Amino acid sequence: MELLTEANADIRQGVDPQLVEQERTLQQQLDAIEKRRVELFSGNYTQQQATAIEQEREQLLSQYRDIQTKIRTTSPRYAALTQPEPLTLTEIQQQVLDEDTLLLQYSLGSERSYLWAVSKTSINSYELPPAAEIETAAKQFYELLKTPGFQLELRSCTNPDNPPGVKTPGSQLKSSKDDWKRVSYQIRL
Repeated sequence: MELLTEANADIRQGVDPQLVEQERTLQQQLDAIEKRRVELFSGNYTQQQATAIEQEREQLLSQYRDIQTKIRTTSPRYAALTQPEPLTLTEIQQQVLDEDTLLLQYSLGSERSYLWAVSKTSINSYELPPAAEIETAAKQFYELLKTPGFQLELRSCTNPDNPPGVKTPGSQLKSSKDDWKRVSYQIRL
């Protein structure tokens, strides 16, 4: 927003200044309550304190959403720049992805994680191991990447039982089928 202001872009044209000020004030109040929540929940607190701060936060969020809706309806130009609407799946596939691009979105969870793979023509969902297992494997891989002489061998893979290999000096990276809950996948390079 500051960059647009510096560039003399009049993004507030047609917006009621009171609405903009209310939005700014509510944002500051939400920032302040979030800091208070972090402080409260990182120490000793009563259920009454937790309930009170959550109710206050929900009330502020509701007011903030109402202001954003009013701004969106009175000034679509301002809203488009400050509160962009997320793209739908169809819009992502038509406007963002090409034939050689794959969008990966993941969600890590304590019991299981998920991966969504979106291509120009399809979407696939995969269940993955818990976040702790993925984080451990990612840290191990990161350490491997820092190993002098490490090489990642790139090759096409359409068989999950024969994934692309990794070569390290004097050792082999080993993986068994039991290490990961395998999911069906295809990689095209």
